[in-house]
Amino acid sequence: MSEDILKRECDCGEDTFPQSRFIRIGGSYQPVISSSSDFPALLALDDAHWEVISLTVSSLRTDKRFLDFLDSDKNGLIRTDEVRNALRFLQGVFKDMSGVDTASDALELAHLDLDSQDGIDISAAARTMLAAIGKPEATSITLQEISNDAEIKKCAICNGDGVIVAAEDDESASARVIRAVAKTSGAVQDLSGNSGINGKELADFVALANAYIAWLDDGKARYAELNPFGAETPVVAALAAELKTPVEKFFLSSSAVAFFEDDPDRLAKKDIVADIRLAGDVNKLLDETAIAAPDKSGVLRRDAVLNPRWSAKFRQLCATESFAEFLKDGALSEEMWKVFLSRLAPRVAYMASNPAAGKFDDFTPEALKELISDESISAVQKLIQQDVDAGCALAGSSKLLKAVLYQRYILEFLNNYANLTELFSVHRFSMLQTGILVMDGRHFTLAVPVTNVAEHKKIVTTSNICVAYVEVSGGAPGAVTKQTLAVAITNGSMSNLFPGKRGVFFSADGKTFDAKVIDFIEQPVSIPDALKKPFLNLGQFISKQFDKLVTTQAGSVQKDLGNQLSSGKPIAPPAAGNNGTMLLMSGGIGLAALGSSVAFIAKSLQNVSLLTILGVLLGIIVVFGGPCVAISLTKLYKRDLARFLEAAGCAINHKMRLTFKLGLFFTFTPCRPGSVGEELFEKEVNKKFLTKPSTLFLIVLTALVFGAAGFYGGLKLVDWHERRAAAIQEKMIQEQQQKNIKKAESAAAKKVVPAAPAAKK
Repeated sequence: MSEDILKRECDCGEDTFPQSRFIRIGGSYQPVISSSSDFPALLALDDAHWEVISLTVSSLRTDKRFLDFLDSDKNGLIRTDEVRNALRFLQGVFKDMSGVDTASDALELAHLDLDSQDGIDISAAARTMLAAIGKPEATSITLQEISNDAEIKKCAICNGDGVIVAAEDDESASARVIRAVAKTSGAVQDLSGNSGINGKELADFVALANAYIAWLDDGKARYAELNPFGAETPVVAALAAELKTPVEKFFLSSSAVAFFEDDPDRLAKKDIVADIRLAGDVNKLLDETAIAAPDKSGVLRRDAVLNPRWSAKFRQLCATESFAEFLKDGALSEEMWKVFLSRLAPRVAYMASNPAAGKFDDFTPEALKELISDESISAVQKLIQQDVDAGCALAGSSKLLKAVLYQRYILEFLNNYANLTELFSVHRFSMLQTGILVMDGRHFTLAVPVTNVAEHKKIVTTSNICVAYVEVSGGAPGAVTKQTLAVAITNGSMSNLFPGKRGVFFSADGKTFDAKVIDFIEQPVSIPDALKKPFLNLGQFISKQFDKLVTTQAGSVQKDLGNQLSSGKPIAPPAAGNNGTMLLMSGGIGLAALGSSVAFIAKSLQNVSLLTILGVLLGIIVVFGGPCVAISLTKLYKRDLARFLEAAGCAINHKMRLTFKLGLFFTFTPCRPGSVGEELFEKEVNKKFLTKPSTLFLIVLTALVFGAAGFYGGLKLVDWHERRAAAIQEKMIQEQQQKNIKKAESAAAKKVVPAAPAAKK
């Protein structure tokens, strides 16, 4: 562990270390970074007290060049050690940090610390750039001027890359040398995008030109040897070079025919065909064929049938005076052909030794010597050196850009890193926010890019924050871009949000995209939403079950009717015991049953007090909705903004509870026209919801009243059930007694008294 870390770990408020100030955000204490004067304290502060200790470059929305400088190891993550290095760089470069405090994009040269090497390099680079753009007397340089590379490189004659360019209308000796070098040895691209040369190309050109001139001088000294046929030598040598292969093929084939004369079957003639309609096939066949058909005599006759590919050139060679001595009666033997080639051998070897290989064919020897004269080459070398010297001054250009970018963005970045105060700014977007999603009449401002939805869900689910995954797409025709965003829903209701819901996304850089919800992580978003949720779920459940019942019964009825119709039997009326669907199909019976039900309910409730009914209803609400509401309210209280950011790739030290008040920053309904005198966020945030003791007391009192009413209703419900059971039991006893009495009376009535005997007449 480094000594610096040990010191920061041991710092418990001693006077030897700068003291940090802290602000409480979302329940966690975070260091205050309001100006450059807080940098020493932040550097001395342990990493455990920073709010963010690492985050991905892709999760930040700011100047990419600034992030590239911060991410010094180019691993896509910005750690606290890299941020500390940035702060130390600023402290070493500036003796006056007022530009950092104002987030200025103009670097004042007087603010640089010229006692440090970085300050010296940056000052030299700035003055060179200012001179290049025609402002040599300027005392400051802006980020726009530094970023305008094209203008700087266009204006600068010497831009430090060691490459010099000749203007098209420049006819000076140096310009002619530059163009000749670029054409011969190859051009090098200048920072301005133009083709030029550097010191290496110039040296290669001079060496090649000297070798070529020496080669020419050697040719002049050996003129007789290299031109055995006088003025005709160049023509004869060129024809010989073209005819060498087909002629030697003829002699080889002819020798083979003579050799196998006694056994001709050993030489098979294979017909090679080509499509006469295809010129390419014909040319290929002629190129591969000897100049004439093989002849066992081994003599190539001038008047023989020759390959049309070579016939004109062979007859042209035979027509020269130089070649006549090698022909005998218009025929060429293999021996004389070899003698002819041996006479040309020195010239062939000489031409093959040409060091320039045709690169200087456009230059006369006199013009080439003038180009590589000491005076011309020295002038070009001086221009190259001037450019290299300017490059030494521009070596600090990267440091200059780094210093201006840090000066412009470092304070804003620290308030999105060491603390997260920028996330709750009412005036501008945080670097962690990508834009505004407009949907359902609301603005959703906390949106972060997501590359892997499945992995993101695993983490963000534990934040207890409702999240919508939104696919945004847009761009120029043929270059449409798509991106998935995780959007936090922190206020309002979820009743009108669903997968497939469309909206419009406005990015922080002013671009507009189509938006479509593709998935949700459903969590409670507000107290009213939490209170309504269980009953909405219950209603949806009942509705689904009713739809399922009706659909099932309707299908059964349709099936029965279809069977009866297909069998040809008359359709029977519904039986009295059929289910509710059949009763609904018989209107009169259904209405009668409905009337009977209403009458039964009215009769049953006529002796029950209104207070008892309300108590029963409240009891049902508390029993069935209470646990769900309690869970939803607990999740609302435990919403963790830090966990939401961690799912996006940030490493957050502390939990940040997303209170109801803070939730108004990220999901809100904008003010309607006519709401004069109040800022949008100020109007929403200044609501004293859950901030006054009286409001909290009313909520607690309401909860107690509902609880007492539910308890009282439950007692009444139990008492009502007991009394109802006793009444039913008593009624059953009475009915049984009446049945017994009636039974006894019936039995007595059945006893018949015997009739008196009739009198005898």
